[in-house]
Amino acid sequence: MRLFRLSLLFLLIVSALALASDDEAWKAPKRHARKKNPIEATAESISNGRSAFMKECMSCHGEKGRGDGPAAKDLEKKPGDLTDKSLLDQTDGGLFWKITTGRTPMPSFRSILTDEQRWHVVNFVRALAPRENTIEIITPEFDTPEHMRAHVSGILEAYFNVSNALSREATDNAQCAARSLATAANDASDETTDDLTEPVLASWAEVSAELVKGATRLSTSESLADMRRCFSDLTSTLNTFVRKFGHAESDPIALIHCGKAFDGDGAEWLGHDDGASSPYLGPIDNDCNKMVAWLLPAQSKSD
Repeated sequence: MRLFRLSLLFLLIVSALALASDDEAWKAPKRHARKKNPIEATAESISNGRSAFMKECMSCHGEKGRGDGPAAKDLEKKPGDLTDKSLLDQTDGGLFWKITTGRTPMPSFRSILTDEQRWHVVNFVRALAPRENTIEIITPEFDTPEHMRAHVSGILEAYFNVSNALSREATDNAQCAARSLATAANDASDETTDDLTEPVLASWAEVSAELVKGATRLSTSESLADMRRCFSDLTSTLNTFVRKFGHAESDPIALIHCGKAFDGDGAEWLGHDDGASSPYLGPIDNDCNKMVAWLLPAQSKSD
């Protein structure tokens, strides 16, 4: 009986140690954790990382990295939530090591992704976790076909022309560009496709119709001050449009805050970066501009 009790106690201890080992936090070896990321976390790198992530990791981790991908339900161990703030405590080197080596059920990506691709993925994954006082990385809500994203880029081109004209206080040019924007948005509002659900198409039609109204109001405004107010409203609508459906630009689009606009109340605008003159202030210094977010292209459905 004593031997039986000792044997049972031994088995319980071994089982407890096994469970503890299984649940122990997954940590990279110190020499790997100290490794520096050789690739700067630019919007381009994050966009490249997202492309690799969507191809190789999305099925388990989900589009937003929350561990809710379509294949996650069949896994005995749930994939990690990459949006958890605890991710910020891990080094880039540590994340790179985990992606490289893997741990069941996550495979090793050593031979699937190149070193450069894995560093891009690290930059993308790092952007998923919420941080204070940092530039937000916006991934589109919906996957949209290329021909629909081309409409968004056509609208953006006209919008940039409006912005440039307002920064130069060229009201006639701003009105002309606004009319082009209204035409581009009107063309987009009539777009239909079988690739998307009815609610998504309804949202597309609704927001593009709002863009037509906003651009039309701007094109008929008589004063520069009114134009800039209309432009602020138009920016809000276009920001929503791009956040939902993405765009076909080769580079991410910047969302910029101009702190001195409207007597210090501030206003936002879309651009390629924060180096251009503010459409709210005219050709003066840009020390009030602050990058708010990068709007990434959509991970598109093929036509």
